[in-house]
Amino acid sequence: MTVEKLALRIPEVVEACGIGRTRLYEEIRAGRLEVLHVGRRTIVTAAALREYLDLLRAEQVPHA
Repeated sequence: MTVEKLALRIPEVVEACGIGRTRLYEEIRAGRLEVLHVGRRTIVTAAALREYLDLLRAEQVPHA
């Protein structure tokens, strides 16, 4: 049985999205991607990542 991850570490987000680490941190600083801090680890919830990708998609769709 495979369990869907509810949160991803930064390297996993970079790999999943195909964007660079620097760009990812820029998006976090800009408030476009919500993160959580657990100790010294920064994680992104699956829900926050989906919201961020939806935001990017909405920005790409031409408005009629």
